[in-house]
Amino acid sequence: MKKTNIDMWYGDKPEQVTGLDIYFNDLGCFYSGNLRIFGKIVGDYYADSVQDIEKAFPHLAKDIENCLN
Repeated sequence: MKKTNIDMWYGDKPEQVTGLDIYFNDLGCFYSGNLRIFGKIVGDYYADSVQDIEKAFPHLAKDIENCLN
């Protein structure tokens, strides 16, 4: 079963996120990173796949594609 965990530290909503980092953990086989709103880190996440990240942040799909290329 695929999982995505989003932890917003200050009560912001995932829809407000304007940028994120994507790191792959090869020991645990998952993706994680920080979530930003206009440069300020406001949370973090982990996900099993890039597709899960895109589902969680559809408004950043183009940026996610650019991070991976």
